[in-house]
Amino acid sequence: MMTSTEYSVLVIPNAQDLLKLEKVRSNLKEEIGHEPTMVEWACAAGMEQNPFETRIRNGRFCKDKMVNSNLRLVVSIAKNYQGRGMTLQDLIQVSLFNACAMFMMW
Repeated sequence: MMTSTEYSVLVIPNAQDLLKLEKVRSNLKEEIGHEPTMVEWACAAGMEQNPFETRIRNGRFCKDKMVNSNLRLVVSIAKNYQGRGMTLQDLIQVSLFNACAMFMMW
């Protein structure tokens, strides 16, 4: 179990780093007209491939850690909105998406 300080120092910065790298990928995809390869993506980020892939792995691990850490909260909130035309699974996905969007603005 991580303390909130460890979480703030280790997990959040890596997840934010992943968001920045995914933005680079998205911009590159628009520019070249197809899904970039890992090498193209690394070059666009100004990095060599091996350290770049390590950053991506760390970022994805931390993003998954954030999602799993908050899943129980999201499920409990989503249950309050059941019966309004969406399945519980859809409500959870929307809630996670909204939480990620709020995180990105933070």
